[in-house]
Amino acid sequence: NLDIIIIGINPGLFAAYKGHHYAGPGNHFWKCLYLSGLTSEQMTADEDYKLLQVGIGFTNMVQRATKGSADLTRKEIKEGSQILLEKLQHFKPKIAVFNGKLIFEVFSGKKDFNFGRQPDLVDGT
Repeated sequence: NLDIIIIGINPGLFAAYKGHHYAGPGNHFWKCLYLSGLTSEQMTADEDYKLLQVGIGFTNMVQRATKGSADLTRKEIKEGSQILLEKLQHFKPKIAVFNGKLIFEVFSGKKDFNFGRQPDLVDGT
């Protein structure tokens, strides 16, 4: 059981090649994660497996790797959103973190929202 699930739109090509989340050389994810206080040490993408030990995991709305999210089809995004909802309902992480405004807009269907904690969208999460 995960305390926190971090949700991306889909893997980038470099992350897919490396086999690690947020692996691009210019990606600030790992530094931001550390600065947020969720980890006690600065990690790299190669150490993403360590997050499972502290109850943090990853998933993506769409599993297909692309150069950018603009390369995804509407069908992929719609189907991926439904699959993501089913995952959240089944696994019930305590917190679902949507990494980016676009992915939350797509998942929730809301365009008007503030960043930060949202009202419950999925029972148990």
